[in-house]
Amino acid sequence: MEINCTITRSDCWQFYRYALLRQPARRWGIVIVFLALALWCAVGEWALQASWTLIAITAPLAAALLLAAIAWILKARVMRTPADGGSTLGEHYVAVGREGVVCRTKSAQSLVHWSGILDVAENKRYLFLLVDAQQAIVVPKRAFERKEDAKAFVDAARAYWRETKDAPPPVDRYGYPLIGR
Repeated sequence: MEINCTITRSDCWQFYRYALLRQPARRWGIVIVFLALALWCAVGEWALQASWTLIAITAPLAAALLLAAIAWILKARVMRTPADGGSTLGEHYVAVGREGVVCRTKSAQSLVHWSGILDVAENKRYLFLLVDAQQAIVVPKRAFERKEDAKAFVDAARAYWRETKDAPPPVDRYGYPLIGR
């Protein structure tokens, strides 16, 4: 199966956000930052001799606003990252087959074997073929004419990926795994 799609800066942000929230260590990091910001605000208000009721209300609110500001700054930074003339943005041709995933842009072409795909993940708007924790082949579902076409593409990718994951590794005549194949 194959698809032509256009990758935008917003698509890059959506994958970054997906990857950020998908990793348990990063989710805990967000919780810790929130609690630290709330504590920092509470100590500041306590130093100003604010009432406990005011501290209980404003400290979490201020922490949430600061966390939202950090997210906004992070998004702005991610949105500036891909270069206009590079191979991340613009038209992409993505094909999934038995051998792997072929991705072509105006400046690059790659074949990623299914053994190199860590996960085939999706949300409501995207398919992510993760080649690393912070790198993926992103396929926006808006590129498909119908929802059924997107589902068929995702199902095919998952089937090929599972087939490779379920297959036993190649071994030599003594039963040892072959390295590099």
